[in-house]
Amino acid sequence: LLLTALFLSFVISIGCGVSAGLAVSWRFLTTLLFLSSAGLFGLIALLSFIATFFRLIAALFGLVSGSLLFFLGLVAPISRSFFVLLAVVAQLGEILVHRVGVHGAGARDKSATHRLVEFDSLGGVVGKHGSDSSRCKEQNAHSFEQVDRSEN
Repeated sequence: LLLTALFLSFVISIGCGVSAGLAVSWRFLTTLLFLSSAGLFGLIALLSFIATFFRLIAALFGLVSGSLLFFLGLVAPISRSFFVLLAVVAQLGEILVHRVGVHGAGARDKSATHRLVEFDSLGGVVGKHGSDSSRCKEQNAHSFEQVDRSEN
């Protein structure tokens, strides 16, 4: 049962690492696209890419720790309490690294420019409005002036 749980943790860690890698690759391509058009949109895209890069580091940390715990469980007779301690430390490390990425994304969200526009998951511009900063349902639903007035 313990080895099955370890194996599932290992597989999930690999899936998280691969999906985060794909997300960073896509973000990198959109960053290059917006940097080529330069200006403010390029800067926003670059900050978004950096935040996504921190998420990749968190996923890779989870992948390495999950792999290490899996192989330690296979080759070494480790007491259960020590194994649980290793798992907790690995999880805390992943959470801490992920927090850095979230903090970077939060700082980006507080910028005056980012309150006017926001990128959706495919790199499109989505209007933002309302006191709770909820997204508009449609892409480019409002002009930037309308979005700016609705936030006040």
